[in-house]
Amino acid sequence: LVEQQLINQGLLRQLNDRLHWSAPLIALAWKMHNLGPTASADQALLLDQHQMEVYHGNRPILLNPQEMRILFLLANHPGKFFNADAIYRHITDEHADLPFSANVRAQIARLRKKLPSPDYLQTRRNIGYAFDSQLPYEIKQV
Repeated sequence: LVEQQLINQGLLRQLNDRLHWSAPLIALAWKMHNLGPTASADQALLLDQHQMEVYHGNRPILLNPQEMRILFLLANHPGKFFNADAIYRHITDEHADLPFSANVRAQIARLRKKLPSPDYLQTRRNIGYAFDSQLPYEIKQV
């Protein structure tokens, strides 16, 4: 309980520097932090578009700007499939020579790992990606 409170307060890094924790203890603490015992599977995913924040229960989910744009795009159109080109155009203003489908696949894979359930994002081969509206979620708009 004490370890979880320290993790929630963001003191894990400070303690690591002061106490020189062993690698297995650090790994366990980060795992506990990422799993978040305060968040249960039945809690809704909250997407706050005004603040550009995502929560599962009362626990924030840290996303990079591209992951955030992808999630908001798909969540605002639940059940609608977007191909990799459409998603890529939505998340970047640049016309880079990078293979966009690989970039989008990588972003979706990272996003799935961060969400409470990978099932929030559906994949249909040769069609694209969609947000599953059957799972609990709420979009908070201004």
